[in-house]
Amino acid sequence: MKAGESQHMCPLAYSDLFSIREACDDDLQGIDIISEDVDMPVIEDAENTLVAVNHEDLPVGFIRIKLIDLEGGAGKGPGGQHAYVYPVAVLRSWQGYDVGTVLMDVALEKYGELRLVACTPSHGFYQRLGFRKASWDEIAPDIAHDCEVCPSADTCTPQPFIKQRQ
Repeated sequence: MKAGESQHMCPLAYSDLFSIREACDDDLQGIDIISEDVDMPVIEDAENTLVAVNHEDLPVGFIRIKLIDLEGGAGKGPGGQHAYVYPVAVLRSWQGYDVGTVLMDVALEKYGELRLVACTPSHGFYQRLGFRKASWDEIAPDIAHDCEVCPSADTCTPQPFIKQRQ
């Protein structure tokens, strides 16, 4: 196997340092390490998750998409759904190498539109990627509720964002 090739699936995107591919259950241990490194809860499974892997096929970042059905079934994602970034995370040692940006780009290409709610420190990142600030009315009640009950909501100042593929 050549450097940058995955033993699991065909890569969706490459850079000199990493590639992006669909995550599989074998990646969950690495995803857990990333989550712990950036103080996020671990995810339960690899469904709707893209992973950035280094040349040794070890995860260095991931993005999980939560698909939420729309009333009436007309939506941007597959089957009348909105695609929510839930979450995107990159190992601290890999931050600054565009891993998060490439993960977001690949997810946007795949789903056509991404929605998310970001904490204050991340607002600038999403704005640099071309996301627009959105109103809470544009966010699914399930996602908004997560922010309402989050113990960090007062300090994180959550802000909804949306971006559509050009």
